[in-house]
Amino acid sequence: MKEPATLIEEYHEKTIRIADWSLEIITYRLDTKYVCIVKNPDPGATICRMSDPTREGAQRLALERANQHLSRTVSLDVYKPEGGSSRLARILHMEEVPPRTFSVPEFLELPIADRMQHILSGSLAFYGAEDELIPSGTAMKLLSEACA
Repeated sequence: MKEPATLIEEYHEKTIRIADWSLEIITYRLDTKYVCIVKNPDPGATICRMSDPTREGAQRLALERANQHLSRTVSLDVYKPEGGSSRLARILHMEEVPPRTFSVPEFLELPIADRMQHILSGSLAFYGAEDELIPSGTAMKLLSEACA
């Protein structure tokens, strides 16, 4: 049996930029095939891993697959409240089809168990008065203030 360190050969890393994405491309030869891994270094997520008999083929396949994944990714502007103040206007539950929209008073009228179930589902989106996305941490703070 080969030693683990000798299994991987021709190891290369490089960083490229595609649209707004900085991607780490890792290629290596494993026995008779080349493997290419495409990663997003921030937050450290592997986007895809592809293999092919040639290095170029593995990279081409991996970049095509990464492009498919990234083209379906929705990018939202980060919410930055003016002067530190913000106002929560609506809450959208994304898991329901069609998505259900709550005003803050409607959401607070739900039984606490239902509110917690919605919050813990991780499928809520919070929007401000100007339809800007509000981060969930800020939204939780605003909801707790609205309850008081």
